[in-house]
Amino acid sequence: MNGTIVLRAHTELLEKSKKPKRRKQHKAEPKWPPCALVLDPETRTDEKQNLTFGPYRVVFADENGQYTDVRQEGFFYDPNELSPREIDELTKFSKREKAETAHDVSKDLRMLTREEFLKQIFFPLAVNGALIVGFNLPFDISRLAADAREARRLNDDWSFVMLDEPFCPRIVVTRKDGKIAFFRLSGVGRDPKTGKKIRIPRGRFLDVRTLAWALRNVTYSLNGLCKALRIPGKLEHKPTGKVTRAEITYARQDIRATLGCLNALRAEFDRYPIDLRPDHAFSPASIAKAYFKTMGLVPPLQKFRLSPRIQGIAAQAFYGGRAECRIRHTGLPVVHTDFKSEYPTVIILMGLWRFLTAKRLRIERATQDVRDLLGKATADNAFDPKFWREITCFALVQPDGDVLPIRTEYNSDGGENNVGVNIPTSEKPIWYALPDLIASKILTGKAPKIISALHVAPEREQAGLQSTSLGGTQFDPRTGDFYKLVIETRERLKRDKRFSEAEREALGYFLKIMANAGYGIFIETTPKRVAAGTKLKVFSGETSFTTTSNVVEDKGPWYCPVLASLITSGGRLLLSTLECAVKEKGGSHVFADTDSMAIVATAEGGPVSCTAADGENAIQALSWPEVPEIAARFNSLNLYDHDAVPHILKIEDVNCRVQLHTMAMRREKATNFFCNPENNPCAQSA
Repeated sequence: MNGTIVLRAHTELLEKSKKPKRRKQHKAEPKWPPCALVLDPETRTDEKQNLTFGPYRVVFADENGQYTDVRQEGFFYDPNELSPREIDELTKFSKREKAETAHDVSKDLRMLTREEFLKQIFFPLAVNGALIVGFNLPFDISRLAADAREARRLNDDWSFVMLDEPFCPRIVVTRKDGKIAFFRLSGVGRDPKTGKKIRIPRGRFLDVRTLAWALRNVTYSLNGLCKALRIPGKLEHKPTGKVTRAEITYARQDIRATLGCLNALRAEFDRYPIDLRPDHAFSPASIAKAYFKTMGLVPPLQKFRLSPRIQGIAAQAFYGGRAECRIRHTGLPVVHTDFKSEYPTVIILMGLWRFLTAKRLRIERATQDVRDLLGKATADNAFDPKFWREITCFALVQPDGDVLPIRTEYNSDGGENNVGVNIPTSEKPIWYALPDLIASKILTGKAPKIISALHVAPEREQAGLQSTSLGGTQFDPRTGDFYKLVIETRERLKRDKRFSEAEREALGYFLKIMANAGYGIFIETTPKRVAAGTKLKVFSGETSFTTTSNVVEDKGPWYCPVLASLITSGGRLLLSTLECAVKEKGGSHVFADTDSMAIVATAEGGPVSCTAADGENAIQALSWPEVPEIAARFNSLNLYDHDAVPHILKIEDVNCRVQLHTMAMRREKATNFFCNPENNPCAQSA
């Protein structure tokens, strides 16, 4: 197959942007504001989804840090959308029911028009620092808005006009992706005492769904989150878009559920001794970054001062996880294996925590040393933890019959570029991280041709490092490995009876996600619109050139392609080592996906029928006892406390027949599992 090889690059702006105006320093805001406004607009069910009404609650935090002190409860509604009968229904409900407020305030349920609500409740609270809370807040804000316009600033999306009045703040919403959006108040107000113009503060907005994503890496519905948190959820009712007693009762329970989720997530969030506002927690990576900041780690971009050329070499060597389908359109018995937290395990094996705590990175030419190391590399070396400390290198390679990751169009009809591990040829040499070259050597027996190579090593320890705690354990970044602590803490937590089952589940899942999110921050870039014709320089391996663009990559604060490329390359080496171990026993695998592999296996082993793409009618299956033997070989790479983590290659407690229909690319498993509970290799090997 002929195709264009696509390589990643590092870019730098040639035109320095104008110096931003120095903003007035405001006093530090509290982590959690004392007051919050929780709202939940209801809408019609047609394509316009116009606002009908919505419940709201003004709440204050109690002495335990929970928003339980309800000072006001009521409804807002759009008089232009509701019929007189619907307004009457809402009025009757408000008079009949009592507000669920504190004992020392009114029990009246207030009824406000949309404009009254914005003027009397929403903006006075938002401008004065209250937390504006909703579930799927971008939608909620859009329903309250009178109009929406494209934002004026280049990298903002929407400017919501809330009230068509002079000096009324707008709300700017900018989406990052399908899960995350950024909010801020925008505009100029007028001081009621002096009449002078004043700048509106940015405001604080918290989407409960986003906070749940940051803590649990799951995109929940409101009812799904309530179930996960084990709190009362939504009522059994199908929304009609009309204003009826049932609909109002349903909406009122939604506001209770949203407030309940907010309090439960606050309790989870406050377990972590990090300096991060909840309205700035956008993903598990946000929390990982906050931990790094708490420990005093200086971000790589600020301390390493790597040249653009080195950054371009490392960027060219970056590929995602290895995902492949080897046997399609046929059912086969498999044993599914999975590496324990693969990327954190690679970070520990390669000693990359030392890189993060280092004052600088030393980059030196090491062409002959890397050639010698690669020439001697065998599958047995990959089971030696000392060997992993030696392979923090990059090499310029002339691909020729080597098994290497490559990014290109795999669909003959064209379209999107994907990453696959294949046998590429290229007239121009390409830079790879050394673990990928070792993987090729142990799979083919042939060392890739190295033209030049670089070795990367940490130098000295940066100043200002300080201890923190995680899961009740004190951690010193100068003497420990943070990723090792996270994984061990998670495994111990599973057996810690001091926590309830719900707490163990929530905290354990968070620790898993935070450890894995800790690698993505090293390659984090966000597309950013700039003025048309902006000049930038592109660096990719041996190539550099100047170009213009109206979109550039805005690099995250922990951006460091050197680390990102070594981590993901090490993950592919682990998977290739497992493939070699399976082949040594005469076996094969159906598919692999980043950190897992489905090995063809039966109780007794031997030939199994398989009409594969190459026309073979049978392949050799391993026996169930042989798979644990392979897993046991990886115990030599287990640098965790064995009481906490006994094995790094797990045999999943399932045995399935797998029907694969399409190629798996970029971690997309094209699988249809038909579980057979009678065939359980874990039970056999126990």
